[in-house]
Amino acid sequence: MTQSFGPALLEELNLLSLALVVAILVLVFETSWLTVLIVVAVLVGLGVTRAIWSVRGYDDALLSVGIALVGGLAIVTLAVILRSWLLTVLIPPAIWVVADSLYTYRYIDTEESAERATNDDLSGTETKDLLEDGRIIVAALRAADTPLTPGQIADRTDLSSATVETRLRELEPDSPISRAGERYTVEESKMGASSLLEDALARLWRPFSGPPERSE
Repeated sequence: MTQSFGPALLEELNLLSLALVVAILVLVFETSWLTVLIVVAVLVGLGVTRAIWSVRGYDDALLSVGIALVGGLAIVTLAVILRSWLLTVLIPPAIWVVADSLYTYRYIDTEESAERATNDDLSGTETKDLLEDGRIIVAALRAADTPLTPGQIADRTDLSSATVETRLRELEPDSPISRAGERYTVEESKMGASSLLEDALARLWRPFSGPPERSE
């Protein structure tokens, strides 16, 4: 069902976040009002653009590339014209966003992006339930001596088999859970702070790496 422009615009423009950005720029960084107005105008413009794009049903990946390119160019131009150190600091992140958007557009599957977007759209309660169920599943797998099937995981937890299968499908790409045939186990190397750091560094380097490996 196609969403109308009004609700789509309200969804894209988070007024509380916008007010928070203005407050930080003015109170913390003591940014000039001209710079603040430019930043607000850019954010509102991006929100309007995304709302129109959403209503029209265009490709989100292509929009991300366009926004990244225009936004990056705008930041560089304004940093030079206004001689703003704050905007100058934003240049490296802007370059990364452009590169990452291009990478996503070239290499990331539309179906994979849609699946991730579905997870990103979870409500706070749904996200909490997903994380809690994931914690329970990981604990059961770590306590087992051998890999477990979804049914065996359900037997060792308070979760139903259907819930376990759904959670495994949602968690598998971004969790320490790995699949071996019809069974699942936990990769201990992906647990802990060091794993989080490695994942963060890999994510930062992704736009400058080659095409991702495709699982068969």
